[in-house]
Amino acid sequence: MKNFGFVAKIFAVFGFLMVFAVSGWGLTLDTDNFDSGVDGWGGTGESYDGTNDRLLINRDQTATKTYNFGVGYANAVVTVTMTTAEIGGWEDTDVTQITANGSNVYNSNVAGLLSFNATLNGSGQLSLVITPNTNNNAEDLAIDTISIDYTPLEADLSLSEYLIPSPLYADVFEDVNISVRANNL
Repeated sequence: MKNFGFVAKIFAVFGFLMVFAVSGWGLTLDTDNFDSGVDGWGGTGESYDGTNDRLLINRDQTATKTYNFGVGYANAVVTVTMTTAEIGGWEDTDVTQITANGSNVYNSNVAGLLSFNATLNGSGQLSLVITPNTNNNAEDLAIDTISIDYTPLEADLSLSEYLIPSPLYADVFEDVNISVRANNL
């Protein structure tokens, strides 16, 4: 009966790792949906549109927010996805500019579903700055949702950390390691 627990642990750990490696499944670290306010956003020209539950950013102003995911995510690459709408008849020269931790990650006049990768800093933080750079008054930007997702690129696990030693399998499983690598998901 002791062997059943040992085998069950192996299958449970392996199955968990395969979810990450095979399916490309990741973890949503944070989501802003603006259902009841600006969700911690600040800046020089942001406001809450309670009628449509979205963040509004005035032309040539900024909205900023720093997310803190902890040092466990230091220097990790995340995917930021947001749903945006241009307000006020943007021209081709009007653009949305986004920086992540000081690096330009988006500079385009395309609205709708935006997605880009960003690298967290050494403390696991992500500072986003969003600016609608337009040439006429009342050309603003609205954001409905923002999602920040993390997909591990590599997972290493030593089973010896999780298994209770058994004299029956001591010589076979003395140094068991499973390494699953999932790149470019």
